[in-house]
Amino acid sequence: FTITPASGGYTVSDVLVDGSSVGAVTSYTFSNVTANHTISASFTIASGNYTPVAGNLKYTYDDLNRLTRIEDTVAQKFIIYQYDEVGNRLQKGTYDAYYIITATAGVNGSITPAGATNVAFGTDKTFNIIPANGYAVADVLVDGVSVGKVTSHTFNNVTANHTISASFIQASDIIIGSIYYPTLQAAYNAANSGDTIKVTAKTFTENLSVNRDISVNLEGGYNQEHTSITGNTNLKGTIQTYAGGGTLTIKNFILQTPQSLVLDLQVAASSDDIQVNWSDSVWVRNLTGDKLLAGYTSTSLFKRGGGLRFQNVTIPQGATISAAYFQLTCRTASSSTGVKTRIIGNLTPNAATFSTIEDYQSRRGTDASGANNNNRTIAQVSWDDIGSWTLDQQYNSPEIKTIIQEIVNQVNWAAGNSLALFWDDHEGRGTGARDAYSYDTSTVKAAKLHIEYY
Repeated sequence: FTITPASGGYTVSDVLVDGSSVGAVTSYTFSNVTANHTISASFTIASGNYTPVAGNLKYTYDDLNRLTRIEDTVAQKFIIYQYDEVGNRLQKGTYDAYYIITATAGVNGSITPAGATNVAFGTDKTFNIIPANGYAVADVLVDGVSVGKVTSHTFNNVTANHTISASFIQASDIIIGSIYYPTLQAAYNAANSGDTIKVTAKTFTENLSVNRDISVNLEGGYNQEHTSITGNTNLKGTIQTYAGGGTLTIKNFILQTPQSLVLDLQVAASSDDIQVNWSDSVWVRNLTGDKLLAGYTSTSLFKRGGGLRFQNVTIPQGATISAAYFQLTCRTASSSTGVKTRIIGNLTPNAATFSTIEDYQSRRGTDASGANNNNRTIAQVSWDDIGSWTLDQQYNSPEIKTIIQEIVNQVNWAAGNSLALFWDDHEGRGTGARDAYSYDTSTVKAAKLHIEYY
């Protein structure tokens, strides 16, 4: 049997075995048991080996003039007294005048005060945990037990030695549980239904696509440790939802419409636009022709169209395209019906100027008898049933931001690169055509490109 005194200055007074004292032992063993036995223990306040020295003592009394504390200023000890309900004085225990709190911090942060700090008996002491730039508190241990990702901790009424230690982790503004993510989209893509994405109270420029059949919470406004709400999160971008895309519950977010930048370009070289026709069962091209015509004109000239290349597209990689279209100027008035054309992008980080028919076919794809469609965008836009055109009037294409977005999202895209677009009826769907000026006919009336982005 093990006899354990309570904490707070108690010790074993006596142990009785079968009613007889065996002394102030802390354990007792019954050997070769052949009968019933009893064991009982009693305890008392311990004064240890400390004996107060009269000349070094200071006395403290309560409001009833009762002695509550004796302080030995040389030995730096306290004897604390308390009183029972009838006024009998009891010695609560003997304590040190000062206790040591040892504070340590891991790499990428600090704790203050650090090292060993003397703290007077019965007083409070606060420690501050400070992550380095780019880092956050991972955990704080007090006497070996976690108290969480706190940035300060106070020891109240210190009556014993303590330890406090802090560890740090590379900070991220976006977390699910204890896992950090670089973007909102990355966190959403990794989330399980019921998860909460926690985001710091900063400004983010990003578009979020909500396209999974799950329910997720998006909570902004957190401090860097993601332990408390300190404000709101600003999101410059859009949150796009889809049918069957589940539920996204948003708190503490301010959605801001970013201010778009505008880029206007124009075809700037003879070989930067090209006319391509299906003529007598052969694809032919013209780099210096007087027209850029798309559609059907006769049984011997149909599946017509071509390409447009724009240089020095100063849009950063991954920028968000908010609007885009190209503009053509009518070269020949026409009211023919049944015009059906397609707009597709050349999927390459830096489009070359046009050259041979084989080069064009490799870029435009199978609709122009190319080997495959690897070099064209997945995004495409139909420009069908085009209304009448009047000579020298300008006409805008439909919205083509999805095509431009796919091009600038390429990993190797860089601001200042060139992009190319195709406008044609190479599939042979239509029964009419529209005719625009080429660069070689008029450099002023050549095709233009308008892009808005942020």
